[in-house]
Amino acid sequence: MHMSKLPEDKFEDAIKELTIASFANPRTSDSGGKAVVTEYSMLSLTRGFIDAQLDADPQIRRLLSQRYASLTGLIEEHRKGERLLIHSRINLGIKTNEEILAYDLVRTARMHAEAGNYGEAEKNFKLARQMAPRLTLVYVEHSKFEWDREHTQQALILAKEATLVEQKSWEAWLHYGVLLRNTNSYEDSAECLKKAEDLNPGYPQICMELGRSYSFLGEFEKADTKYRKTLEESDYMSPRQKALTLEHMAGNYLNWAQLHEEKRIHDSQIANIEKALEYSQQAISVEKFNTFHWRMYRRACKDMGVALTKRGSFDKGKDYLEKAVGVLPYEGRTVPPDPEVAREGYFYLARFTKSQPNHDTKQVESYIKKGLLCCSPDSKWHRKLLSLSPEMQNQLSGGNRKTGIVRFFDVNRQFGLIDTEGKTSIFFPSCFRDVTGLEKLLSIGGRAVSYVEESNPVKKGTVAKDILLADD
Repeated sequence: MHMSKLPEDKFEDAIKELTIASFANPRTSDSGGKAVVTEYSMLSLTRGFIDAQLDADPQIRRLLSQRYASLTGLIEEHRKGERLLIHSRINLGIKTNEEILAYDLVRTARMHAEAGNYGEAEKNFKLARQMAPRLTLVYVEHSKFEWDREHTQQALILAKEATLVEQKSWEAWLHYGVLLRNTNSYEDSAECLKKAEDLNPGYPQICMELGRSYSFLGEFEKADTKYRKTLEESDYMSPRQKALTLEHMAGNYLNWAQLHEEKRIHDSQIANIEKALEYSQQAISVEKFNTFHWRMYRRACKDMGVALTKRGSFDKGKDYLEKAVGVLPYEGRTVPPDPEVAREGYFYLARFTKSQPNHDTKQVESYIKKGLLCCSPDSKWHRKLLSLSPEMQNQLSGGNRKTGIVRFFDVNRQFGLIDTEGKTSIFFPSCFRDVTGLEKLLSIGGRAVSYVEESNPVKKGTVAKDILLADD
């Protein structure tokens, strides 16, 4: 039909006429018992006549060849999609016609949810459960939908129902185990994930999630074993999953190091932080500019700086603390500081620098000032930073001022963005309290600032006014 300009009804009539006249040969086949497919082919005599006519008009031949290639590609993509869909259904244990319909309803519900039509999504999930009340997939997906809407209890109820509907479904136990861990039920989470592992031994995601639950329980050695087992299957993992495992592995070593510090086993503490540095850098090498991997690396740098300084190596410790709070160059780009780590890093830099004989008072005040810009006035780190210098009247810490990190400044368009606790404010060169030269604006990305937030009269959002840089 795509090879003709005829309307559909006229095209079908034309095919019938050609078949009656024996110019086209129909062939009917059964497509896997799901549908009947009729294909038409031209008889050799008809094909020869058409070839002769096309030889007389190369332009039409070229046009038809292009349309034929395009149509063939679409047909192949459609067949490929059908094969993948059938394969997915088999993997999900979908067998009956009712379960196929329920699966389609779940897919429709997902699309409604992505579009924000939660009422329609809910309706389709309920219909799917009525259609196939024994299909685990329906309960798991409905549970994920409720979790995304922050309906925690309903999500847990549906997740538990999924395990009761089919107790041999490792997917159901995996999903329930993850939700339980996310609601701080770590022991129950580990039990569910062990059941998932028994049903599907060696599956990377199960091993990784079980490792996380063990880590939360303080069973760091068990967690490390699970993470290593996960990485043994790295050939079958996506880069994202591999990087995530490495990040969790680094976090496990940092928590392990904290335990050794409490027990005063300092050599083991340092060794574990070194492992955390190693695995966080490996995670970054897989996903180069993932914010969470860099945060883990900076956490490891901060912990190493504190540990070395407490053991008398101030210069080495300071180097690590500077890495924890600074703008880091990486493959021709710069990675801005992470406020969550920077506020702690600046506190320890100020505290340890102040404890040195003949220390630079201005340097200590600079660290305090920068740290204050990375935390809210009512936070414990704000109080701890000010406690290092009660006499210091820091103009950045009071009133209705906010603190944040400059994401970028566009010189050509003369505006930039500041990120603060998940929110973004726009700013312009005129928004600085003091006149700021172009040279400073070019290097302002990643810098800590404080500002007064005002509503944007032109567009929805806020404008940062009266901006002050941390090190000015």
